[in-house]
Amino acid sequence: MYISTKAKTAFLRCEQEIADTEEQLEQVNLQLSSDEVAADYEKVAKLSQKADELNTKLEELLLQWEKIEYTSKNK
Repeated sequence: MYISTKAKTAFLRCEQEIADTEEQLEQVNLQLSSDEVAADYEKVAKLSQKADELNTKLEELLLQWEKIEYTSKNK
């Protein structure tokens, strides 16, 4: 199976963005689990919103990754 350089680059870039987003999400979740943050409603709200945004971004990246993979396999 041949995968074009463009598709391979897009695939690798997408994988890196997924890994970066997962790391950011992990950091936000760690902050949310701290006692200091748990005692501050505003911080909890702000970090919860950030976690939601990162989860949405991660879902979009995973769909993009799947699309690139599917497209490259079916050419």
